[in-house]
Amino acid sequence: MADKLTFEQREGASPLPSQMRPKAISSELRARIWAIFYDHIKGSSPHNFVRGWWQPQLRAMHVERFHRPLDEFNDYMPSAILDLRRTVLQGAWHEPYGMIEWILRRANAPGGLDGQFEAALRQCRSAYAIVGGDTITRIATDEETGAVVSALADTESDRFRGAHAHLKAAAQALGAGDSPASIRESISAVESVAKIIAPGSQDLGPTLTALQKHHQIHGALGEGFKKLYGFTSNEQGIRHALLDKGESEVDETDAIYMLGACASFVSYLIARCNK
Repeated sequence: MADKLTFEQREGASPLPSQMRPKAISSELRARIWAIFYDHIKGSSPHNFVRGWWQPQLRAMHVERFHRPLDEFNDYMPSAILDLRRTVLQGAWHEPYGMIEWILRRANAPGGLDGQFEAALRQCRSAYAIVGGDTITRIATDEETGAVVSALADTESDRFRGAHAHLKAAAQALGAGDSPASIRESISAVESVAKIIAPGSQDLGPTLTALQKHHQIHGALGEGFKKLYGFTSNEQGIRHALLDKGESEVDETDAIYMLGACASFVSYLIARCNK
């Protein structure tokens, strides 16, 4: 996927939300991760000497992660946590994530530790999440990210500038943690293209009908799109199904899916229209 990204996207200046930008970690997330580590270790360290569950973990970390001689390990807290601190706050983007996973996979890890790290990743809108209590994985697929990249490129012309603006707004809202706004903008991007293909229409239905009329979409496929997106109904469409129940019920997973799905559909409609 990297070879399909523009220079701006590779360098982080694109409108892609942080949840769709892997191989990166913010300074805010580094600070939150370190705060979790520090609070747990400090809580088990009377008189500044690491004790309890953390003492053998830091000892093993000294050898297995930092590849240092065991006789150099010192359980005096300022010394014992020095390498861990440097790794979390100054290491390469992947090192803090790797350290979290390594700790969570240790036997008898403190209860709730995974939840604290997961909350930090979610609150900082990381591209990664913890699954199964001890494994870190990406939350957006290459296909979802690629769909957004492609749709932004497909809508760069003046003709589709409205859809382009909606896609950028959806990405920015997702990156800001505003899932309901992201979903609204994602759907608006599709509707913007629909109005260009079928002038005067207010939703997707007439657009699909127009494409079916010119044999650019198979009838059954067109009907399937209508049912999937539900834009022909002001009461039962996706916008209402997701948002009208209460915006608190909409989460990041919904927004990521809708951005990827709507971006893909925008590109599809434009390709059909061009033919």
